[in-house]
Amino acid sequence: MALLVVLFIVMGITLFSMAYVARCDSELVCAKNMALRMRMDYLAQSALQHGKALIGGPANSSPIGYSQQVGLQLEAGDDYYDLTISDPMVLNPGDPNISQYVYQVQCSAYKQAGGQVSARSELDAQIRFTPSEGTALLESIRRN
Repeated sequence: MALLVVLFIVMGITLFSMAYVARCDSELVCAKNMALRMRMDYLAQSALQHGKALIGGPANSSPIGYSQQVGLQLEAGDDYYDLTISDPMVLNPGDPNISQYVYQVQCSAYKQAGGQVSARSELDAQIRFTPSEGTALLESIRRN
């Protein structure tokens, strides 16, 4: 009789410990996925800053045209980003003294391993460029 009680106690402890291990494993997977998502979000933000620098860089006294860059990297590894800058829309076209341009910019950051994309973060933004001041300002950012 005492052996059966000990057997049931050991079985109960085993079940609780197996449930704990399974829960820890799933939480570890969730944490890794969240860290990967944050990394892709930061890479997409960096791609957006790259686009802003291309539009409003010191060499740009006039607006740039359509530009698409694919498979760019900040550092060696499996993390890539694509950057697409549309042709600008001219604001105040009648007055050359206060002309401004609005660009639509799409950024896509992704992790690619073995030809397959395992994580992706995409941003759409509007950037206003004022050539007379040499400034490029983010007007809006939208996550897709």
